[in-house]
Amino acid sequence: MIYIQDLTIKVFRGINELKLKNLAEINIITGINNSGKTSILEAIRLIENPLDIINAVRISRQRENLFPPLMGRGRLGSFDSFINMFGRDGNINRIVLSGNFNSITFDLKIEGTIEKRLLDIDEFKKNSKNRYGVVDQDIINGEIDCFVGIIGYTKNGKHTEENVLLSRYDKFISNNRNATINIEYLSPIDHIIKNTHINQLIKSGLKSEVIDVLRIFDPQIKGLEMIGEGFNIVPYIDHENLGLMPLSTYGDGLKKVLLLASSIVKAKNGILLIDEIETAIHVSALEEIFKWFVVACQKFQVQVFATTHSLEVIDAILKGVAVSYEKNNINAENDPLRVITLKKQNQKTLARSLPGKEALNSREEFDMELRQ
Repeated sequence: MIYIQDLTIKVFRGINELKLKNLAEINIITGINNSGKTSILEAIRLIENPLDIINAVRISRQRENLFPPLMGRGRLGSFDSFINMFGRDGNINRIVLSGNFNSITFDLKIEGTIEKRLLDIDEFKKNSKNRYGVVDQDIINGEIDCFVGIIGYTKNGKHTEENVLLSRYDKFISNNRNATINIEYLSPIDHIIKNTHINQLIKSGLKSEVIDVLRIFDPQIKGLEMIGEGFNIVPYIDHENLGLMPLSTYGDGLKKVLLLASSIVKAKNGILLIDEIETAIHVSALEEIFKWFVVACQKFQVQVFATTHSLEVIDAILKGVAVSYEKNNINAENDPLRVITLKKQNQKTLARSLPGKEALNSREEFDMELRQ
């Protein structure tokens, strides 16, 4: 299923004038470091709640949250993280996106300036809480940095606009309002720190297929069980020789596959965003895992945007999709895969987009480098 058909990022973080056309079910985004791969995922997340400024703040914190052990040391605060998402035109900070989403055209613009403001504590606390669910922390009367601007969203010609006032000292509370579509995001370390939601996986009917994939790592794996221990439900792997073993005793590759599977289920009829999809998966297992991954995403009608640095991952995904090329009459228009390569040129971000079948032929016949 294709929910986002086209996406134009006019300005967002370091991306300028990027046009992504004819997107597919599975979109693999590659390119050299700092070419904007992760920024595309963040831009797509803005579409989930386009008029929710707190959603934008939460997305801006995404990269800072990759290092939870730091407990705040060396990390940017919410206000600075938010401001760093913007492109700058003089004193104006601006984010501009547009595209075609569920066959509906949309435009999203957030823009404003950084101003020094003298605020009354009680009045500021009252107004902020009413509009955004923002609670003011200990501040003293005086000048503080504020983002003052607007957030505007146009959907099929109907425009909605809201004023925005955010302070450096605000505490931001997620409210997840007015979601336009179900979007699930996986960071490079979520297989370590995130709950795999195995209960959802079992209820979805995907359990037997996932167990087959787990056998890529260990052929003696028999099953996947949830066992109550006191007040907790603990995931166990049923092993022919070892018996029931806690999931925590297994390696990161197996945990990553379980997280991918549960995330596909959670993203059902929506979009799955994966940053550095290759993390924790050994090269020898890539091809079989991605054969399963592509089929599972199609089964649950999930559109995927995944970034990677790895040519081995690109090859494995191409070979995984190649199974459908052999069974079906695939052409450039109905190809389920796009390989999107990003490149910076003259302060603009360019994209080369190849249908999967064309990319596969280029790799097999010419050993084409798809990452640059």
